[in-house]
Amino acid sequence: MVDDPQSAVTDTGRIEAETLDRLSEARIRALADPRARVVLRHLSEDSTAPLSRLADVVAGSEAAATGSVVGPSERDSNRAVLHHKTLPLLAACGLVDYDPDDCTVTDTTISPAVSALLEQVD
Repeated sequence: MVDDPQSAVTDTGRIEAETLDRLSEARIRALADPRARVVLRHLSEDSTAPLSRLADVVAGSEAAATGSVVGPSERDSNRAVLHHKTLPLLAACGLVDYDPDDCTVTDTTISPAVSALLEQVD
C-alpha cells in the first residue's frame, strides 16, 4: 500500500492527482466517511481516546455542521457506528489501532497524503 508521496500538496494548497492515485482504494473509501475524518483529526491532537469521547466529538461535529443540539440518542448512534463500522475500517486500513474489547483508539502515523486530504476536505 503506497501512500507516501514526496509532495502531497501543491503550492496553491491543492492535492495533486498523483497523491490520490497513491492512496489505496480502501483508505479513500474509509476517508470518505465524515465520522472517520473527525476521528482522525481528533487523534492528531490527542493520540489515544476512548470510544465514548470519540462518539461525543463526532456528535458535536455533526451538531456544529447542522446547527442542531446533541442529545444522548445522537451520541449513542455515533458510538454504535464508530464501534461496528468506522473504527474497524480505519484499523483495517492501518490508520488507527482499535481495541474493541477495551474500546480504546490510538492513532498510527498518518502519511502526508492522508494529512493533505484531511486538510482539504470539510
